[in-house]
Amino acid sequence: MDFVSQVVSDAGDTVKGTYDASEYTGISFWAKATDTLKLVQVKFIDAYTDAQGDPGAFDSSAFPCALVPNFPNNCSPYIVKFSQGDADTNYPNYDNTAIGTDWKMFSVLFADAKQDMFNPGQMSPNNTVDVKHLLGLAIQVNADFSTAPPTANDFEIWLDDVRFIR
Repeated sequence: MDFVSQVVSDAGDTVKGTYDASEYTGISFWAKATDTLKLVQVKFIDAYTDAQGDPGAFDSSAFPCALVPNFPNNCSPYIVKFSQGDADTNYPNYDNTAIGTDWKMFSVLFADAKQDMFNPGQMSPNNTVDVKHLLGLAIQVNADFSTAPPTANDFEIWLDDVRFIR
């Protein structure tokens, strides 16, 4: 979901607007699914990691992902991966975290988000989510790529009460 409607840039292009979330520490939401979900990640999309972001929001010393010569399409957002006991050392605060069949509140902190080590891309300044220029949030349920061919991860999910954490 985008946090702000599309806007017209200084160049006259329609782009995603940015939201200044610098007074917040993260996002919380309530969720449940028809079955316990595996391979879930929460993605924070900022102006540096989305090619449709407003170029006027960028630090002039950095480049948005769409303009980096060797990464024209690699706009890897900052993510937090939920794991169910597989002890992902990259996201220790979310070990044994799963969206299950009962309503549960989840809190995901900006400080815990990192670019996926298997899909690094253009980084925001200081290699952290640029919370001053957030574009949106996505909850992604991935296929299982440990099998050949990958196994689809069919799911049905409900979300409620998505809000910023102070």
